[in-house]
Amino acid sequence: MGDGDGPLNVRPASSPRRRFLLPCVLAGLALGGMMYRHHVHCRAHQERVNAMLEEAQCPVQPSGLRSAFSQWPSAGLSSSDKELYVQRLSKAIQLDTVSYDDMYETDPTQAPEDGGDPRWLVHERFNKWKEQEWPLVYTHMQVEYITKYSTILTLPGRDPTLPPVLLMSHQDTVPVQEATVDEWDQPPFSGIVTAPDARGRHWIYGRGALDCKSLLVSELNALERVIRERLERGEDVRGERTVVMSVGFDEEVMGIKGAGNNSLVLQERYGQDSFAFIIDEGSTGIENEYGLKVASLGLSEKGSLGAKIEVDVPGGHASKPPRHTGLGILSLLIAALEAHPNPHTLHSSSLYLRYLTCLAQHAPDMPSDLRKRILDPAQWPALADSLAESDELRAHIGTTMAANVARAGAKTNALPEHSEAIVDSRVGWDDTVADVQARYAVVMKEVAERLNVTLDAWGEKLVDGVEGRGRIHVDLSWPSAGREHAPITPSEGPVWELMAGVVRHVWGENVVVAPKGMIAGTDTNYMKPLSKNIFRFRAVPMDEGENVHTVNERVTDQALFGITQYVYELLVNLEGWRE
Repeated sequence: MGDGDGPLNVRPASSPRRRFLLPCVLAGLALGGMMYRHHVHCRAHQERVNAMLEEAQCPVQPSGLRSAFSQWPSAGLSSSDKELYVQRLSKAIQLDTVSYDDMYETDPTQAPEDGGDPRWLVHERFNKWKEQEWPLVYTHMQVEYITKYSTILTLPGRDPTLPPVLLMSHQDTVPVQEATVDEWDQPPFSGIVTAPDARGRHWIYGRGALDCKSLLVSELNALERVIRERLERGEDVRGERTVVMSVGFDEEVMGIKGAGNNSLVLQERYGQDSFAFIIDEGSTGIENEYGLKVASLGLSEKGSLGAKIEVDVPGGHASKPPRHTGLGILSLLIAALEAHPNPHTLHSSSLYLRYLTCLAQHAPDMPSDLRKRILDPAQWPALADSLAESDELRAHIGTTMAANVARAGAKTNALPEHSEAIVDSRVGWDDTVADVQARYAVVMKEVAERLNVTLDAWGEKLVDGVEGRGRIHVDLSWPSAGREHAPITPSEGPVWELMAGVVRHVWGENVVVAPKGMIAGTDTNYMKPLSKNIFRFRAVPMDEGENVHTVNERVTDQALFGITQYVYELLVNLEGWRE
């Protein structure tokens, strides 16, 4: 080997300083990487929080809209108009139009002499009264009776290229329980108008005063007023765009014969997604919350699930009962369902959270700790738990369940062979009908297994019990008793601005218009194919109307005038409006 030859790539011996430096450099790089990742993670987390808060924001509040075409008197209605509108609602209440659950299975078009249910005939009398009471409406609008009693009224527009609008209401009511009649301050179908109270308000009493004959009467009043004003000005009674009114007669028993068939006619005539917007009754109206006047527009409504639970067991003499009678088993099933409530949630797209956000952003008297919880996404789960402690508030944040009807037995000393109950669930926005069915099946399966009783639920055998111990059968209470929640109407854009602007004109610029979900059902369920913009609104201050579906249902004359003005201002604001 020559000079310079020797071992290659031999590293010189490291000094102690260099041996210490390398780990320090590596540790520094690792720490820097951790800090960078932490920074990126924090930034991503903050972006997610900001996105959630942005989605939960209270909508922009437009200025109140008063159309140049509006002739609503600034000093209020004349005494003659006030008296007329009140007497119309009073008469509508006196014309009893109750729907009973068992009417769902009957054909309203079938005459009583041919085996039809005579209880439907009240709607023939009611429809004739409407024709006589609003002659301008029934003369100048096209009138169609669908399924014999439901009504479609059409005022064609001058410009057929503009999407029409749809006003909705229904003329049937729920029954009055016989045992509660004596609890009413005024007879439930009297339509009595009281003397003025301390605030000068007259109360109109009776079943349907709020749900929903006040809306029906007000829509007809508003249409009549618009037509009359155009005639007085020598104008064409038609506005720019077509206005349609749909009146159902069986909303309280699912509405399929009334609004359901009306919808089919309108879909065939106008097509899918053809209406600019739809308005109907709502479960929320104008409230005072923490020093804020807030009007809640129902942008969606819950779904529903009617479950019929049937228990069949051997009968016998009551002196030799089994450990659990059929009625006892039914009671255990219902108690188990009540002991396992459906989950509740709040998140950025929850309609109730958006309502709360409006309060947090605008209500001057809201406690600061509550305001902070509403505006902090990390607090939303705990806030939902707090809300769920209230029966009323829990209904806004999850699926509810109520056992409402039960039947069993025929005699005190005979064991009931057949027992049944109907459980009504209102399916929340984070659930589907299938979710709720599966949840209930799990709960009832545990009871059936414990009792060794056969269980069939939703078409599937879940428990094969001991022969002779009995059988539980669970299914829909009627064929259409399972429906999903409605799509959510947008809370931005021209339609929202029109609705909110009219509300703020009628009830004041200090009103905040907030999104909310409708926890009950309406006939709009059948109109979903017709529009993406469906508003469910009880246009009544909460202290001006009381006791829907219960004793002393009533509404004030001032509330009635407000509903009429709301519909009227919507109609006149359509002139020149574009969605």
